[in-house]
Order: sequence, then structure tokens, then C-alpha cells
Amino acid sequence: MTAFYRAYKPCRTAFVEAVTALQATNALKVTLGGYDFALRGPEKETLRTDYCLLSRSSQDKKLLLVTTGVHGCELYAGSAVIRAFLSRLAAEPRLLPLGTSLAVVHAVNPFGAAWARRENINNIDLNRNFVQNIESKADFSLLDPKRQAFYTQYGYLLDCSKPVSFRFLRSIALRMRLGEQELIDILLPGQRQFPNLLFYGGNTLQEEAIQLTNLLNTHLFPQTHLFSQVIHLDLHTALGPWGQSTLIAANEESLSPIKERKDLEKLRHVIGKDLFPGIEGDLISNLPSLLKHVSGVEWRALVEEYGTYGKTKVYLNQVQEHTHYHRNSAWLQAFSRLGSSDFHQSYMKSTEKSKAVEVFCPRSKEWEEKTLQTGGKTIKAILQFLT
Repeated sequence: MTAFYRAYKPCRTAFVEAVTALQATNALKVTLGGYDFALRGPEKETLRTDYCLLSRSSQDKKLLLVTTGVHGCELYAGSAVIRAFLSRLAAEPRLLPLGTSLAVVHAVNPFGAAWARRENINNIDLNRNFVQNIESKADFSLLDPKRQAFYTQYGYLLDCSKPVSFRFLRSIALRMRLGEQELIDILLPGQRQFPNLLFYGGNTLQEEAIQLTNLLNTHLFPQTHLFSQVIHLDLHTALGPWGQSTLIAANEESLSPIKERKDLEKLRHVIGKDLFPGIEGDLISNLPSLLKHVSGVEWRALVEEYGTYGKTKVYLNQVQEHTHYHRNSAWLQAFSRLGSSDFHQSYMKSTEKSKAVEVFCPRSKEWEEKTLQTGGKTIKAILQFLT
């Protein structure tokens, strides 16, 4: 079985090795590239987003684009799913249909993956950051009245940069008072007004979003590209029942590639409906608007979530990790930005970090097997749809 690594460096090494091994078979045309960030990880490693493009022809009209690690530590499972499928391709290159290309972007948020957190170095949730003219979206009055009232009254509970007495107990009491679904509807869309709170989407387009957009504009969708049909699959973890997959679509039409999946019958949702409120700045809904030459392209987009421990436990562990991050932010920022050689060894070995990794990538062989099985089925189903 493909190995699950719960750290950025071995995930990246294994991904590059998998692409290189596929390249060596000469069964497919393989391009490997990417871009670096002026940041480093806990082992002083350079942080990089890698990219590969696989095809059987230079005239392909269809494309499956897979992105991983937009939420940093969710890369660990997404990387394993992709590597498992690349290994299958090496043995069965015909799994990639004629006329269809497969592109993979590995570790959109390498800082988060390296430092075991969802957010980037600026504490920004990148899946709330893909917004045109984002600078105009930071006004507090842009929040709807219910959400504005919530942040005014209870926002301090989410401010992990400040000590709050009995934060966890008060958070649980708030959940009981408002109900889980109402809290989801309030918090999940994100916000741009409070940098120290959870689900902060920022008010400037982040380097990760700019670099990804530039990569796609340059290598996948230049003015001369031939793609007329694109399916974008973004891999995530945590939401949904343990060991099961939830497919979340940008719109109803985007669910069509997996409509035959009987095992997913009760786990399909459209952003803005069902249990998933609209998220301003999410990658799958907004990526096409940031690309220059995709007008007229038939574009579908899906998120696959591999479920873990349930919303409450995931949320509480995020609060713990955020508090830990803010408590260590001064030296961590300096070290990561190459401004200091000081590294606090206890930071990555803390309980907060180990719990954060666990809720996004459980140390369970059963969970790993189910995730690989489900992820492989999804990629295969999309490619069959594109046949």
C-alpha cells in the first residue's frame, strides 16, 4: 500500500519520485516542474509547490486537474491518493484515456504542510483567498446581519492570539446554544476582518494564489491551449463520516462525473446548499475567474473530503493549534522567512501539533486504506467520464 507521510518533506520527495518513475516508463508524456517560495520548513528545507502534466498526445482536448494541500496539513492524505494513482498509471498507462491530460499540483500551501497547519505563514486560509479584487472585500459591513452579530458578540472566543478563560468549555456551550448547523453557516464561509480568528481569508491575494494562477496561465491555459473540457478535483480531509468520502461540487452540473458512484449516493453536496454554505474565495468556485484564457471552456469542479473525527473535534483541535501558532509566531516567522537560525524543537513535538495532524490524517491503517480506495475510484470515475 502507498505510504502515508505526515510531514511535507517526505511527501514531496515521494511525489517527485513517483513522477520520475512514471517518466522512466516512456508510456506517457510527462512534464515535471513547479515553483519555490522564499520560506523554509522545520528542517531548513526550501518550500516548493510541484507540478506535473501527463498525457498520451500533444493534442488533448480534455483535462483532469488535481490540486492538493491548499490546506497545508491536508496534503498528507491527498499526496498519498495521488501517488497511489500515479503508481497505477505506471503499470496501466491506458487508465489515462486518449485525448485526456492529467495535471497535478502538489502542495499548493507548502508552508502549512511543512509546519502542520491549515493556514499559510500569514495565518490565512487559502481556501478563502481566491477572490478577484479581494482588497474591496474587507469591510465589516459586508457580513450579513446574523454573522456580523455573531462576530461582534462571540468573536473573542475565536481570537487565538489572546488568552480566554475556559475557551473550550465556552465554545462547546456556544455550540449547544446555537446548534452545530448554525455555527457552520456562520463560520465556514470565512471572514476578512479579523486576522487572528479562524477561517480568515485575508484582504490581499496571497503569494500561493498568485503563483498557482501564474503557473496555470503559463503552462496549462496559455492563449494557445486546446482544452475545451476541464474537471478540477481539489483534495481535502476532515469533513464527513469517518473513512468515507464526501464530494462537494461548485454547482449541480459538476456532480455529473461521479453520478454513477452508488457508494457516494448520500454524500454529495453543492456549495451553497445542503450542509455546505457558500464559501467566498474557495478554490474550486473561483479559480476560472483568475485565469486569462478559459472563456468558453466547459469547466466542472469538485472537492473530495476524506472524513475523520467529526466537526466538533476538528474545530477544537484547530483552536488549539491556532493558539499554539500565535504563541510562537515571533520566532516562527523569523525562522521561516530566513531571518533567524533559532528553532524551538518543542514546537513541532507539541501535543497541539500532534492532535492537529491526527484530526486531518488519522494514524489508522483502516482509514488510510479507505481513503486510497475512495480517492482512486474518484479519479478513475472522472477519467472515464472524460473518455
